[in-house]
Amino acid sequence: MKSYNGKMLIGQICPYCECATKMVSSDIIHGKGNFPGKAFLQCIMNSDHYVGIDHRGKSYGSLANKDLRELRKKCHGIFDPLWRGENKRFSAREDAYVWLSKEMNMLKSRTHFGMFNEEMCEKAIKIITQFNEKN
Repeated sequence: MKSYNGKMLIGQICPYCECATKMVSSDIIHGKGNFPGKAFLQCIMNSDHYVGIDHRGKSYGSLANKDLRELRKKCHGIFDPLWRGENKRFSAREDAYVWLSKEMNMLKSRTHFGMFNEEMCEKAIKIITQFNEKN
């Protein structure tokens, strides 16, 4: 997969097919009655490539296929406890993202799992896992 450009990062272009996207309801993605009121941006060529959008229509990142969605969930699963819960290691979410951006040598504004491709997710998982093992 290529590195993402600006329109790919915000869900306007599919990073796999390099084509346009369309807004669809949760009924299209998850079936009728599941996640009512939620909307997504979906690739016009491959329905498995999609990303959620917020109430303002802003995407949560780039479109992802099933494998990338699973990697992003895994990232959140090991990252979120760093800033929430009783064993948190950072006092705030923002502090954890600042740390991760430095560790990944990335701009803080680009350090969001929704913007990560597979390679970036794997790198983040390795960094967070090593951090957890040391602390």
